[in-house]
Amino acid sequence: MSVTTFAGTASIPGNKDGPANTASFRDLRDIFLEPTTGIMYIPDTNNLKVRKVMPDGTVSTYAGSGGAGNKNGPAASASFSQLTSVVMDSKKNLYVSDGLNYCIRKIDATGNVTTFAGSGRAVYQDGTGTAAGFKYVNGLAVDKSDNIYLAEGVSGRIRKIDPTGVVTTFAGNGTTNTVTPGVGTATAIGYPTNLVFDPNGNLYASSNHCIVKITANGTVSIFAGVMNGPRGTVTWKDGPASTAIFHYPAGLASDAVGNIYVADKSNFCIRKITQAGVVTTIAGVPQTSGYGDGDGASAKFNNPCGIAVTFYGDIYVSDGSNQCIRKIVGGGPSASEMDVIMEPIRSSQAKASMAVVSQAIAVRESTAKASMAVVSQAQASSALHESVKASSAEVLRASGARMAAIATQPAEELIQGCSQEKDVLGCIDSINKIKSDQELEAKTV
Repeated sequence: MSVTTFAGTASIPGNKDGPANTASFRDLRDIFLEPTTGIMYIPDTNNLKVRKVMPDGTVSTYAGSGGAGNKNGPAASASFSQLTSVVMDSKKNLYVSDGLNYCIRKIDATGNVTTFAGSGRAVYQDGTGTAAGFKYVNGLAVDKSDNIYLAEGVSGRIRKIDPTGVVTTFAGNGTTNTVTPGVGTATAIGYPTNLVFDPNGNLYASSNHCIVKITANGTVSIFAGVMNGPRGTVTWKDGPASTAIFHYPAGLASDAVGNIYVADKSNFCIRKITQAGVVTTIAGVPQTSGYGDGDGASAKFNNPCGIAVTFYGDIYVSDGSNQCIRKIVGGGPSASEMDVIMEPIRSSQAKASMAVVSQAIAVRESTAKASMAVVSQAQASSALHESVKASSAEVLRASGARMAAIATQPAEELIQGCSQEKDVLGCIDSINKIKSDQELEAKTV
């Protein structure tokens, strides 16, 4: 396992676009990684911009003028205030948590910025679009139907925003200091800050030093960690999910088999939770902040906030106080888990290969049939040709005998014979040929 700096000038805040090793950020939070392209979108909180990071690490400004405000319009001139999270729907629209504007902003595929939901006032209110209210906006997640989910920590709730902008409360009763098992809005989910969906549609939230799981029907449980777990100097512990300890877990990510990855912010490390409920530390020195690339056990982070996982298991971390994006190779799914992930792809490829082979066989058989038809046609043509040759030879022989007879007849008899012939033109041609031969013979003599 290895940790490298992917983009940004480590520990040097700035506001510079360009190649990975010269670009700079200022207070990184969440990460959204577009699975089909590998492009990352990052809320650069104190630069008041959404930054775009290409697969080669090149950084550009995707939206935001850099000035604080709440201005809609073209991405380059739009303004934000304290960006915290970003996600993308299936239509390539970005949604951004605009913290101190208390709303969700939408950046459509053409780069136009609008207010999608939220009145701009710090109130808790269900409703539609700008008639709805949020007390604060933290992490976002998007489901397969393009519904947006918002962790509203200060109000102790998770909100749901459908594609038309209708805002409802999905889970949480407003109690922020505890998490209790239950269903939907009848139970406490603590102070949720970040969200992620697993492949099966379960929602996970980092809340009160633990990871909370909410199923599609709203059933709430603690997935990993001891609620309000840190006790004195004991802030970190690996092992069974029920006894593991986190310290202000922040960003969450899921791989294709449902492992959950946690940016354990105040433990300065990256954790992994399997679906079997085992917690391990995959990178960083627990309880030790700093900056350093290298192998997973010796690399150092400083307030890691956001995290994203590629299909093949590479992990990207927004290392908040180090002002850069880090990359972890080798900490994702195990070899056996990758076999599970790749099996549908291999099966699909095998089916595609079989389809190609079947198509090739069909083409070959069709070509063979066509070739046989051509051969049969050629044979028929050859037989016809031989028949024509034989018939022509017979005609020529008959014509020769007739011509020989004609050649000995006087012209008057020929004319008289022609009058009895059906083919008068043929007789005339014969007469002209005989006359021509007689004239040539006379000249020769």
